Amino acid sequence: MKVLMIHNRYVQPGGEDVAFEQDAGLLRDNGHHVYAVERTNTDIKLPNFASKADLFARTIWSQSVYRQTRRMIRNIRPDVVHVHNFLPLVSPSVHYAARHERIPVVQTLHNYRLICLSATLHRDGHVCTDCVGRAPLPGLLHACYRDSHSASLAVATLLQTHRLMRTWHKVDAYIAVSQFVKQTLIAGGAVPRERVHVKPNFVYGNATPRVGAGEFALFVGRLSVEKGPRTLLRAWVDGADGQPVDFPLRLVGSGPLERELRATARASGARVEFLGARPRQEVMRLMAQARVVLCPSEWWDPMPLVALEAFAAAVPVIATTMGGFLESVDHEKTGLHVQPGNAQQLARAARCLIEDVPLNMRMGTAARNVYLEHYSARPNYQRLIEIYGLAERVRDARSRSGEASCG
Repeated sequence: MKVLMIHNRYVQPGGEDVAFEQDAGLLRDNGHHVYAVERTNTDIKLPNFASKADLFARTIWSQSVYRQTRRMIRNIRPDVVHVHNFLPLVSPSVHYAARHERIPVVQTLHNYRLICLSATLHRDGHVCTDCVGRAPLPGLLHACYRDSHSASLAVATLLQTHRLMRTWHKVDAYIAVSQFVKQTLIAGGAVPRERVHVKPNFVYGNATPRVGAGEFALFVGRLSVEKGPRTLLRAWVDGADGQPVDFPLRLVGSGPLERELRATARASGARVEFLGARPRQEVMRLMAQARVVLCPSEWWDPMPLVALEAFAAAVPVIATTMGGFLESVDHEKTGLHVQPGNAQQLARAARCLIEDVPLNMRMGTAARNVYLEHYSARPNYQRLIEIYGLAERVRDARSRSGEASCG
C-alpha cells in the first residue's frame, strides 16, 4: 500500500507531531510506502501587512499546497491520503486535491479544532463551549487563537468557509483519538457520525517496563494552566489532612508557568525538581524509574500520550476525570481518578500509591497489560488499515452513486 501523509508541524513539537511520526513509522515497518507533504510553523515570517494578508488567505486555501499535492498524487498514485494537521500552512485545500484525484481521504481528529478556534475547548482557566454548534464569534471576541484577534479571524473564517463548503462532509473517514473526541465533535455538528472511527494514540517502539517500585513521582507536559501544574504543586506543598506529600516529584516540560512554579517550590522547600524539556527517549527512561505518573489536567485532554507511556512502563497513573483520561485510566485498576483542581484529593491519591507499594505494583502490572492489548503497535496497525479500508469503501460508494469528484 502507498500512503500520502500530510502534516503541518508546530514550532514546539507536540503530541500531534509524535502521532504523525508514529503512524508513518508503523506503516513503513509493516512494508508500506509512505510519502509526506509537510509544512512547519517555523517557516512563518510576517514582517509586514502584505505577508500577514497572504498567510490569512493561505490559511483558508493554499493554492500552492493544493497544486503540489495533486502533482504528488499523480506521480505516486497513493491508495489513501491521510491528513493529520492542516493549520495554518497546509489548509483544507489538500482534502480537495485528494478528492479531485479520486483518492480516499482520511483526517485524524487530534483535538477540537473543527469546533473551537484554540482547539482546546478551554479559556481563561475553565472549559469553554461558547462556540460549539454556532459561528465562532465568542472565540473571535476573546482572541482565542494565539491571543490574537487577527489570527483568530483567520481561523474563524477558515471554519465558517469550510462549513459552508461542506468540506468536512467530503472526508471519507475520520480517525478520532478517543470516544470523547468523537462524541464531542459529532455533538458539535462538525462531522458526520457514520464516518468517525476511533483509533487511540499509542506507544511506538520498545518500551521498557520498570523494575522495582520506582524512585519518584513524575509529571510530563507543558507547564501551562490547562495541564494543572499549579494544582499539582499545591498538592505537594500543602498536602491533605495536615500532611504534605513527602516524596520526590520531578516535572518534565516547560511553559509559561515555569518561573512561577519554580519560585513556589523554592519558597516551600518541597522535594520538587524541574527538569525542563527532555527528548522522548529520556522521558521513557524516566517513566521506567517512576513510582507514579501524575496527569492533573484541567481541560478535555483528547487522549494524552503521557498516560499511555506510563502504562507501557508498567507505572500507574493518577489523572483527572477529564476527556480521554476517563477512557484510558481505569479507576482503581490501572490508576486513580481525581477531580480537576482538587489539590487535596490529588495529594491523598498520590500518598496512597506512593505508600502502598503492593497496590502500586498490581496497578502497574494491569496498566502494562492494557498497553499491550490496546495501546501498542500491533492493535493500532490493524485498526489503521481497517479505517483505510472503510475510507476506500466510502469513496467507491460515491463513485457508484455518480457523485462528482469535486462535489
